[in-house]
Amino acid sequence: MAQDVAYNCENRLRGICKVLEDTGQTCLDRAASKINVLVLQRRDDMSTPLVRDFHYLPLLHDHLFDPARGGLVFKGQSVALEGDEVLEAYQYCHFGEVLESLQRDVKKFSATSATVKAQKGDNSTGNMDKALRELPSYSSKVKQYEQHIAMVQSIMSGIQEKKLLEVGEIEQTLSTQVDSQGKPAEASSVLKSVLACLSNNISLSAQDRMRVITLTFLNLALTSGDR
Repeated sequence: MAQDVAYNCENRLRGICKVLEDTGQTCLDRAASKINVLVLQRRDDMSTPLVRDFHYLPLLHDHLFDPARGGLVFKGQSVALEGDEVLEAYQYCHFGEVLESLQRDVKKFSATSATVKAQKGDNSTGNMDKALRELPSYSSKVKQYEQHIAMVQSIMSGIQEKKLLEVGEIEQTLSTQVDSQGKPAEASSVLKSVLACLSNNISLSAQDRMRVITLTFLNLALTSGDR
């Protein structure tokens, strides 16, 4: 959430600066829409860094990072992040949106690519000329799309196997003290959910277990017996 706020704020400010630059003005029209800047002090917030981030880039690191190789590894191959246009477009998108957006982009790319048209039989001089010019970037683009779709599907399988959506819901409840229905969470009910998660989810990694346990100690008023 904090990343979304920062990202949207940056884009809005860049848009405002561009309007001022293009129009030669030094201030916005007072009749223009009101701008609110939200500044958050997170110094004493120990929970947010522990809550699972379901945006694409953090999930890539959670699921594909190989400590031995010091980077992301997928199907035995290192994943290069620099210069990856697809990653740049989706790294801060919520994971639930990424696969659908990728599939939509692939469809659009296929509809406009001269190379694809040539493969389908469009051998006109104009299209062949375009296909030859785009050929060096075409293979790279197709490879990026295929790799990201495969990585998204792999991450999705990992999320389902480890029941991370349920774990994420527990983490959010612990951090906000509000349940999934928007009502104040009862400590006893939350603690039961935590214990059930730790006991029943055998696929959960030691790191994820420690994340949930730490959030529980930080946010619930536990009795000595609970501890």
